[in-house]
Amino acid sequence: MDKLTFGATIERIRKERFMSQKQLAAGICTQAAISRIEKGLVYPKIDTLYLIATKLDVPIDYFIDVLTNTHRAERNAFISMMEDLLAEQKFEKIYPIVEEHLENDDGNDYWLAEFMRWLYHLSSFHTERTTLEEAVLRLKKLLDKNENNAEMQGQLYKRINNSIAYLLATNGQYDTSLYYFEKVLKKKEELEHVKPTLQADIFRIRVMYNKAKTLFDMGSFEESLKTIEEGIEESLNRENMSLLGQFYYYKGQCYEQLNYKEDEIRECYQKALFFFETLDKKLYSRLIWQHKKQYL
Repeated sequence: MDKLTFGATIERIRKERFMSQKQLAAGICTQAAISRIEKGLVYPKIDTLYLIATKLDVPIDYFIDVLTNTHRAERNAFISMMEDLLAEQKFEKIYPIVEEHLENDDGNDYWLAEFMRWLYHLSSFHTERTTLEEAVLRLKKLLDKNENNAEMQGQLYKRINNSIAYLLATNGQYDTSLYYFEKVLKKKEELEHVKPTLQADIFRIRVMYNKAKTLFDMGSFEESLKTIEEGIEESLNRENMSLLGQFYYYKGQCYEQLNYKEDEIRECYQKALFFFETLDKKLYSRLIWQHKKQYL
């Protein structure tokens, strides 16, 4: 947790008891040690904390709750920061953060360490520090390592599968890519949240989009269209617009390949443009005007 916050909590309670640092320290530790704790320079050992809590007439559970809750808040804030960097694909910023974190990992948070290893392998590839083949191999090893780990059998495990599928698809290994997409999508149960803005249902929609795009790239237009329809339905059911523009764009692409009527194709691209503009996705709006202007 934040040592400053913890130290300030002890200082506040001590002053509420009209107690000096010297009085609190008596029989426990030195006054200098209490001063260092209150300034947020160090944490007290658990036996010292017990004696401090007893003298302040505060249950030790109170301090443990403060420690736990503050640590959880900091942990979630850190994960949220990393998620934001990932969403913006700022891999050059991600790489040094995860590298330093893994070098200093104390082994006390297994899930977070594996989360950072996942980001390490992704950022290593996207910053050209490793090859696609090596990145896929390392991600597969990460999956194998955690296959029977109950702590990992949730959204992170599925996101690693999705990363492997995506990388394989970019390398033209479509059949193997689809195998990993299907591993992610085969179960619909609610998964744990990594952070409030990355809920399991939204992640599922992303995977459906990646699968649809891969099927389109394979030339499996009917199968791609089927997945697109499922993705649109899921998005509407979840009241989530984030990928509706992309779904309708690829629906239009499939309609073109399958020789649908021009009006039906036009409707898809117009809907895609509507969502791109509504969500202020300027790059996508520009691309659709450049490549599908005849339908707008």
